[in-house]
Amino acid sequence: MGDAPVPVSAAGTVLYCGPNAGFYEGMALAPKGRTWVDFYNSQGYDVCLWNYRGFGLSSGVPTPASLQRDGQRVAQFLKDRNPARLIVHGESMGGCIAAHVARYLPGVVDALVCDRTFASLDAVAERLMGAWAAFGVLWVAFWSTDVAGDFEQVKCPKVILQDPNDAMIHQPCSLKAGLALRQVFGDSNYAPRSLPLGYEIAIAMQSELPLATS
Repeated sequence: MGDAPVPVSAAGTVLYCGPNAGFYEGMALAPKGRTWVDFYNSQGYDVCLWNYRGFGLSSGVPTPASLQRDGQRVAQFLKDRNPARLIVHGESMGGCIAAHVARYLPGVVDALVCDRTFASLDAVAERLMGAWAAFGVLWVAFWSTDVAGDFEQVKCPKVILQDPNDAMIHQPCSLKAGLALRQVFGDSNYAPRSLPLGYEIAIAMQSELPLATS
């Protein structure tokens, strides 16, 4: 006889895709009430945490493509347990996985939360270190991470959470900025853009922005 199946929550299940080096053991040891696990549990949801390949006791080599495939497998495993609903929540780098899973498993994922994530990893690299870093991400590592493109194609309810003071994922390369670039300029490369001189000066001096004129 096998073990009895673990009952699922009536509210649903959350698949949490953590940030870079965000071991699930660390979240389990975090102060009470300070994590997304505590928030979702307080709302009656089960939460699934998992370590990416190459992290903790998980074997393998992490790449965006391999982590996205792993995320799809975990999501399908959870859906097979028949939760009332399945929410995929991706924080920072985890947004790259969560958006991809929600896009390519439309009948599995019921809602998507992209939490302080980026438009693409090469956009982050370019703004932190320069164009050479973006070139390395795209043409040396061959990492394709068009999070904004995936998010745009997701059909289920979806939410973006963003920190305007994020020190790692700056506003110009954030998911919300990437979506604006796609919608307004048709730019799927998320290239840096210069502001008018008056805006650049106001930002540098932390003064009031000039009013737009028609």
